[in-house]
Amino acid sequence: MKSQALSSQYNPQQIIASSQINPFISGALPELSNLKHTLRRVCQRNNCAPPNPPSLFNFEIPEKYTLIKNGRRFLQYDSGSSDDRILIFFTKENLELMIKCNNWFVDGTFKSSPILFTQIYTIHVLTAHLLTSTVYALLPNKSQNTYVSLLNQLKKIKPTLLPKSIMSDFEMGSINAFKEVFPNLKTKRMPFPFLPMHLA
Repeated sequence: MKSQALSSQYNPQQIIASSQINPFISGALPELSNLKHTLRRVCQRNNCAPPNPPSLFNFEIPEKYTLIKNGRRFLQYDSGSSDDRILIFFTKENLELMIKCNNWFVDGTFKSSPILFTQIYTIHVLTAHLLTSTVYALLPNKSQNTYVSLLNQLKKIKPTLLPKSIMSDFEMGSINAFKEVFPNLKTKRMPFPFLPMHLA
């Protein structure tokens, strides 16, 4: 159980519940409250990631998880506790890159999204024939209003953001949001896995 506490984001109760404890050993284990305390202490000593919160409400993101290795801020926006919570991550240098490279490539991925969010939405730019990730957003759904909120927040942070075009998959909520926030934008739709071949 201690090794699982070090390598997972489950809370002590979940770790204990999921453990395959041999019935002969279970009688020799300490009481449940003592087990939980021991597992919490193991995590504290080893600087483990906090467990996944039970909901988007009322969870605080520890300061160290808002920064990148060099100490600069990476979590730039948190809409706050609600079912529609949005987290936006980027560096200020990446926003400058988005101004210089005003043809953007956007995509959402669902499989690797954290448990409480529906997707990780990313914005990329093409630099020296390489796609560079510039913005990561954790989104609660894929509604057009959510994409509009994301884009408006980026514009609020950096008013000079003005893409000329985006290349996107076939997610209409995202495409329509870009057209709403950036009315003069040109859009091109293409399945994202084929983008590298298209750019070659």
